[in-house]
Amino acid sequence: MKIAINSISPTGINFVSVVNELKNTGRNQLHDYCRSQHLDGVIDQNRIISSLDILVTHICISAKKEVCFEIEGSGPCIEMCFYLSTNAIYESADSAEIIRIEKGHHNLFFFPTLPYQNYWPHGEDQELISIIISPELFMRYAPPDKTFLAFMEQIMKGQTSTLFKQSAPITMRIHNLLTEMLKMEVTAELRHMHLESSVIALLTEQFRQFMEVSQGYTQACPGVPTQERERMHHLKLYVDQHITRLFSLRELADQAGTTEYYLKKYFKCCYGISLHHYVQQQRMDLSKKLLMEEGMNINEISTLLNITEPTNFVAAFKKYFGLPPGKFQKQGLHRL
Repeated sequence: MKIAINSISPTGINFVSVVNELKNTGRNQLHDYCRSQHLDGVIDQNRIISSLDILVTHICISAKKEVCFEIEGSGPCIEMCFYLSTNAIYESADSAEIIRIEKGHHNLFFFPTLPYQNYWPHGEDQELISIIISPELFMRYAPPDKTFLAFMEQIMKGQTSTLFKQSAPITMRIHNLLTEMLKMEVTAELRHMHLESSVIALLTEQFRQFMEVSQGYTQACPGVPTQERERMHHLKLYVDQHITRLFSLRELADQAGTTEYYLKKYFKCCYGISLHHYVQQQRMDLSKKLLMEEGMNINEISTLLNITEPTNFVAAFKKYFGLPPGKFQKQGLHRL
């Protein structure tokens, strides 16, 4: 598997994978190195880890204007994309559909031999982790479940396709797996095993999340359009992942790609609780866990939950649980 990456705008940023150079060195050998290019207001810094059938690229880009890359492979490939701190647009030569991935989201693509283009916005410290694997490795672990039938059919037809219709939020579990994969805290003899096991674990999380989305569709109430069900499920995952933040309804509606009216309507229809009360419930449940299991104090929890005044946190906690956090903690109440 050989991957060539060349910038179209600005021109001059290029990279060709070293995966093929490993053919004569044995399956368990890895290449792990860093590269950097500075060109026309773009700083492109990468760490590349590659084996015979896995290519991991940790990309950090700072750009004063939009950057367009063209990626071409010597054969079909599966790409797992994790956009940690930026968003992007993909355009494939064999598809009129534009694929978008939002910041803090991920997806899994199948690309045939045709090239595709990847657009990055301008901005500082944009971070992506891309994992390209062979279709053979993917098929080895793809679940034999009807949920994945449509995606597998696209692969068999040799057509560009995505696992998720909309990019899915990066969960804490996925974030931790990515961090551990890049640490490579194993001996040289185990590095290939560590890499492959990390990729399999990440695939497992993507599969699990996709199955949750699919099952959510069948369990959602009648009358909610499929696209809206998907939006609500992804938004719920996003809220769960970023629950320590303070959200505005407008921000969440933008995140879901819908209006405030439909956000409130469809979220309650899908989950039986208003979005406002769901966010409150999750924040209060987290604060109880931090108080009782982690031993954090009121000031620490308030800071973590981005509440500027600890007295506001105390009032919210008392209203929700019936007792102020100090008394709740002293009595050792682990549940109401």
